[in-house]
Amino acid sequence: MALRTSSIPVTEAAALTPADWRRRVELAVEGAARALTAGDLVGLGAVYADLAGWDDRQRAHHARREVTELVLSYRPDNTDAWVPVFATSARLLLDSLERNPLEPIILNHTGVLLYELLELGGAEALFKAALKLDPALAIARTNLDQTRIRKRSPHTLKGRFGHQLRALGTRAKRVAAGARPTTRLRLSLCMIVKNEEEMLPGCLTPLVGVVDEMIVVDTGSTDRTVAIAESFGATVVSFPWNGSFSDARNASLDAATGDWVMYLDADEHLEAEDADTLRDLLQRTWREGF
Repeated sequence: MALRTSSIPVTEAAALTPADWRRRVELAVEGAARALTAGDLVGLGAVYADLAGWDDRQRAHHARREVTELVLSYRPDNTDAWVPVFATSARLLLDSLERNPLEPIILNHTGVLLYELLELGGAEALFKAALKLDPALAIARTNLDQTRIRKRSPHTLKGRFGHQLRALGTRAKRVAAGARPTTRLRLSLCMIVKNEEEMLPGCLTPLVGVVDEMIVVDTGSTDRTVAIAESFGATVVSFPWNGSFSDARNASLDAATGDWVMYLDADEHLEAEDADTLRDLLQRTWREGF
């Protein structure tokens, strides 16, 4: 039984227009398709290698996922020709995962390749790692269950691929061991305020010890707003109001030093029982926003 894959949405990158990025992803997929049609493993490898050099990790992730899904659908007339293609793709994906193992979709896709190659120990480890990072990734749970069923009647691909596949399985287990959620990322609270002395204490109190820094952009308060923010340890940025929320927001971003940014208005409160959930979300480094 073949295993399934799933996709995640992709956000827009700032360096190029969305249309530019869509075309760049399309070109990568078209290059992979040409390589597969020609049985050109070097060309396929060049596509994956090019993605490693993209300066936008999310777009590279998108293209890497689409190229891999194309590989997974590859079924040439020569029934054995898919084996080196899958092995090459698995090797190159492991290269990527060794640089950044915190990619549950790519862990799952690589696991599917190893499953099809009957390297079940490595596949099982990758599916487990994907679920450790994202317990909601149901497809990885299904794939893990199917792998355990297949392991009851083990088979291997022998011949000239055997040693290569065993090496891939060893690498996969090593990658899986490093795919742990991170706990070291910092969270910056960014706010835009003006004359919020009544609401601000209630907003900031539940965030003490939850966020790593508070950036408060004050747009001209005449009450105690600035003093209250400073009493909570906030960095207060004075920004004369110019009619643009975007400009004020950018001022807060310029001052923020965290890995993640959380936006709140003064009349919004974090429920105390949600603090642990918030910190758990910060570990999911393959996301760009929640």
